[in-house]
Amino acid sequence: MQPITRDELAYALRSLNSGKSPGGDGIHSEFLSHLGPNSFETVWTFFNLIRNTGIVPAEWRTSIIIPIHKKGKDPNMLQNYIPISLTSIAGKAMEKIVVRRLNYFLKLTDLLLRSRRGLEVPDLLINMLPS
Repeated sequence: MQPITRDELAYALRSLNSGKSPGGDGIHSEFLSHLGPNSFETVWTFFNLIRNTGIVPAEWRTSIIIPIHKKGKDPNMLQNYIPISLTSIAGKAMEKIVVRRLNYFLKLTDLLLRSRRGLEVPDLLINMLPS
């Protein structure tokens, strides 16, 4: 895999959803999408270090599950809660880069089955997970 380019990182950071709660690392999307030049270079170097070593921060591999109560439902019943998963925003930026590259590669090499053209990489990856 080629090194992550500055343009790829800039695109991933710009495309992060603002106003979302951060994961366990506490980094907000607004922080990452408004980095100054020096901070951007540091993040770019860090992302390429992860790419080179394959060592992903533990905070990127875990999530915080928050149960959200359904309005108007009995709060004493477990089924009246929806689990919300908070994951690392920085990890999501890296995922955006990887998914974009995978989409490009699959389209370039025509590896997607014609009957499955409507599916994108996240759908395909989920289908590959063991059940």
